[in-house]
Amino acid sequence: MDKHVFENLNQYQDFKFFNALIEKEEEKNKNPEDKRRQEEEKKDAEAILKKVKDNYGRFKSAAGSKIQAYKSFWEHLNKISNQITQKFPVTKRAYPLYDSDYAVILFKEDEDATSSLGVWKYTLEEDEENPVFTAKHPETASEFVEFLNTLKEDFKEIKEKYVKEVQSKKDEEEREKKRKKFDSFLKESKVAKKKRLNEEYDKFFEDEFTPHGYLTLSNWGGIEIELSRDGDGVRYRYTGDEEFNIAEIEYDDEGRPTFTTDKHRTFYLDEFMRVNESQTKKKKLNEWSSSYDNFIDEYAGEMVDIKRMFREIYDNASDEKIMDAFSKIEDRYDPPVVDFLDDYALTPNVPTIKDIADVGLEINNRYGTEMKMVINAIYDLYDEC
Repeated sequence: MDKHVFENLNQYQDFKFFNALIEKEEEKNKNPEDKRRQEEEKKDAEAILKKVKDNYGRFKSAAGSKIQAYKSFWEHLNKISNQITQKFPVTKRAYPLYDSDYAVILFKEDEDATSSLGVWKYTLEEDEENPVFTAKHPETASEFVEFLNTLKEDFKEIKEKYVKEVQSKKDEEEREKKRKKFDSFLKESKVAKKKRLNEEYDKFFEDEFTPHGYLTLSNWGGIEIELSRDGDGVRYRYTGDEEFNIAEIEYDDEGRPTFTTDKHRTFYLDEFMRVNESQTKKKKLNEWSSSYDNFIDEYAGEMVDIKRMFREIYDNASDEKIMDAFSKIEDRYDPPVVDFLDDYALTPNVPTIKDIADVGLEINNRYGTEMKMVINAIYDLYDEC
């Protein structure tokens, strides 16, 4: 007999284990009426089953979460099962030991025979034939079937997890493509909007001066301002002047809006008193809208509907539908509101009442827009989608 060369220690240990059983099989055949045979077969069957379970544990440890390892093992299992079934048509269940030259089978010579645990050897020695060993014990054979069913469920779970991970990755890629496509749409849209606003801005400074706010500077008079429609600039003039100047609105480190005159003097917008339509009453600019806390108290009850609307937009509206909706409403609202809707319409996240109030406070401070316009914009976007 040629000396067998083993690739690793595990293969050598498998050889020793199964070779001992094969030698025992030869002894059993010499003494078929041995009274101890039934007990010996039980022990042998249990030893084989333990070997199988330990081997499967070693496979799972080596495979980890690598789907390819499970796929290759499953293909190998089916290949061995088919080879065995070709020789023994009623033998349909097998477990090929991982990294080994052996397989364990649920062996039946014919339909009426009792199932045994059998050992299948890939490379037979002279005078050997498969199965090289059998152990007839019905209870252990049933446990082997249960083991194979559990293995099948494990592989199914691994496959489902892999499919979910692939789908999740695909969904994330789709969301990223959707985001880029939408960002491109908004960029183009904002370029057109900026051009339109510049035209309106130029037109604004050609119109008749209509003061929005007034600040007393001395007993002799003060300074009047008129805000541009987009909230980015002001026209100003001093008491008694017919001509006006223009200035850009800027923000200090605390977010307070300011503008600087041609004489390099800086004014804060919230220092001005608002001039109402009849020109008879004045009110501080920082009192034009509801307070931050009052806004939260007033609209907190609508958050259930608002969250539902954002989820429905994300889940049900197509890219084209969302883009079409934005093109219809973006001119109605200040840029921070449009950016806010953009942030949430394309993600599974939903805003909190504080997120909404923060945007409301920003447009109120920058543009004098009522805070509730953020709420109106959400409802408009939902209606358009």
